[in-house]
Amino acid sequence: MSLNSIRELARKGRQLNALRFLKEYADQLRDDDEECIRVKEFLKTIPALNDESWSMFIPKYMSDDDFERLVDLVEACLKPHFSFPDS
Repeated sequence: MSLNSIRELARKGRQLNALRFLKEYADQLRDDDEECIRVKEFLKTIPALNDESWSMFIPKYMSDDDFERLVDLVEACLKPHFSFPDS
């Protein structure tokens, strides 16, 4: 799923699903920047399944602005050779 599609999903009130898709980008983030490393570590700690246990791991009230900032960080930290999926 593209980052724009992930943003749209979050805007529709489905942040947990959006985070699940955003997690798929973790291995494509650079390791040469401290902020990128922190983003990568955060994404890797998100449970892979969308279930009730997520509320224990995901900030309960992540604002839309905070989520948008997270997606922006993922986009900025992508490895140079990465190409976005079409959908």
